[in-house]
Amino acid sequence: MSKRLLLSSLLGGLSLTMAVGLLGSSAWLIAMASTQPPILVLEVAIVSVRFFGLSRGVFRYGERVMSHDAILRNQTQLQTHLYRGLERAVPLKERTGSSFFAGIIRDVEITQDRWLRIYIPWISAAISGLAGICAIYFLSPRAGTLIGSLFIASLIGIPMLTRRLSLHASNVSYVDETEIVSQISNISRGFLEAKIYGYSVSLQQKLRQTDIALARKESILDLGSGIGVALNILATSGAVIIGLATAIHNVSQGELGAVNIATLTLLPLMIFDGISTLPSAITLIGRIESAQKNIEGLAHQTPISLGTKIPETFEISLN
Repeated sequence: MSKRLLLSSLLGGLSLTMAVGLLGSSAWLIAMASTQPPILVLEVAIVSVRFFGLSRGVFRYGERVMSHDAILRNQTQLQTHLYRGLERAVPLKERTGSSFFAGIIRDVEITQDRWLRIYIPWISAAISGLAGICAIYFLSPRAGTLIGSLFIASLIGIPMLTRRLSLHASNVSYVDETEIVSQISNISRGFLEAKIYGYSVSLQQKLRQTDIALARKESILDLGSGIGVALNILATSGAVIIGLATAIHNVSQGELGAVNIATLTLLPLMIFDGISTLPSAITLIGRIESAQKNIEGLAHQTPISLGTKIPETFEISLN
């Protein structure tokens, strides 16, 4: 893990933490303002709302710039390494032409989603969730323990379940997508010949069948993502109920001020919000692994030894 990726994960976590602080301070400010206290009592909360609101955007901007800079650097280095390796490798007939190099670019871009859409959001959600749970624990240790346990279970369990439900469909959909791209390329280049010799209809039917198969796999991926999102909503709702019930109990026992009921109730909404994007991203894990295997296969091409004759098909494909 590079320093840029680590820093972008930290900035993303700080951005979500600022969002948690913004919601908590806003809830306390609104609840306290309803009691009509002296304005000096609200000054700290007012400044906190401004600070958290501005800092959230600043950290978010920094995270986006840093993460995309790191990803683009990784793409450049990986593509350069692959191209230099292919220069010394014995080329294969089916791996020449523009479609081959377009596939390399596509696979490299897909592999970067592992960091950009899965690892960095997961680390950021963990950082902000820990900060929010610490704030809840400070107000109510019982609520902090219960909500913290639910958050950890959701942070680990929901991505694992989503991955299990969608891994096979994601792998197969990658193959179907590659096949569709190849078929469209072949139809576009040989449409006139297919029309003349009377096999254009069969090509279109084959393309339609592949598209239908891909749509079925996409529906399975949507189902896995939907289950993950539904579980996150249930976990968030459970955390809100726990926060509300615990806050009411603590207020009745004189252990907590009534103005903190809103804070304990609303904080879980933002704590669990960081997990909401993970299910849809986890459905890409199969495609990422398939693309990674393709890249590893290219990286381990056999170098050309001295005296090795380059196939004529490779020379023709370059022209």
